[in-house]
Amino acid sequence: MYKFATTAPEGENEVIDVEDKKNGVSLTYNPTSLESDGVPASLVDYIEPPPPNGPVDFGIASPQFIWWGYEGTESKSGGTDLPPFKDLRLVATIVSPLYLIVAATAESGITDLSQIAGKPVTVLWDGNLTSAASTEVLAYYGLSQASIQAAGGKVLSGSNPANRTNFDVIIYTGELSEAPEFNIWYQVSQQFDLNYLQLPNALLQQLQKDYDMVPLTVPIAYLKGIWQPIATVGFCCNSVYGRSDMPDQFAYDLAKAIDENKDLLETGYEHYAYDPAQVWKAYGVPLAPGAARYYIQKGYMPPQAFSSAPDRSSQRLNSVSGRRGRPPPL
Repeated sequence: MYKFATTAPEGENEVIDVEDKKNGVSLTYNPTSLESDGVPASLVDYIEPPPPNGPVDFGIASPQFIWWGYEGTESKSGGTDLPPFKDLRLVATIVSPLYLIVAATAESGITDLSQIAGKPVTVLWDGNLTSAASTEVLAYYGLSQASIQAAGGKVLSGSNPANRTNFDVIIYTGELSEAPEFNIWYQVSQQFDLNYLQLPNALLQQLQKDYDMVPLTVPIAYLKGIWQPIATVGFCCNSVYGRSDMPDQFAYDLAKAIDENKDLLETGYEHYAYDPAQVWKAYGVPLAPGAARYYIQKGYMPPQAFSSAPDRSSQRLNSVSGRRGRPPPL
């Protein structure tokens, strides 16, 4: 029987651990991290079940983590590069956008991040939750965690609810939901009056290049106080993945089951959508042959887009309905 594991907030580690399970390494499980994010202890096992007592064969993670594991570029997540895990395989990608949003409290009077240099401000950021992009945002303005601290300020984790009562700036990639790793925008936007900051195009383009982020637009009224679209970057999706030893029929059945039950995505507490033009793509992560057979039969994927070769640039993310963009060539 194939066993399943969902991604933890430290998604890049989960991808690597799933790969390592082939060599008998146990999957890391840290329920206390969810409690520190505000999840009641009684609900931790329900929200993030312990891993199965046995090898993990497939799971779900943001596709950038799978791609970085496949390429051996985990440093993009703030970790250390490891040898590429070339036997990772994609089964399905579900659209679920995460937006990089930068905001300052109206009380602070901050309208541009350049204004915080040398001031004792408190910055809440996502650290390495989805990537190391927050560090690059600060660096663009000549700032760093060390320079802010040297000026008497603080740089704290925005995922910890205890840090959200007194702050000046938020730099965080997330979404509008109560998911514990992302609910900072869901909660803080209601509790404070915020000024949402537009990042320069040059910085947004650099973030796409360095972290495989895609162009996104935060829509009007997405959060309280957003009354004009905000051009930004982020990540588009979640992906179901496994290894190259996944049986073709299992991959076919899994892809089919996700497609035939896609109506369940409509009522999820996060924003999910099934896009036939996107479901078979995750940067350059190879598609499992069984899943490819299903998508070709359904007409979602042109037969010439699939090859048994391990690297297929034709499967990279692309723009769909204006909500996502094509990552730069890697």
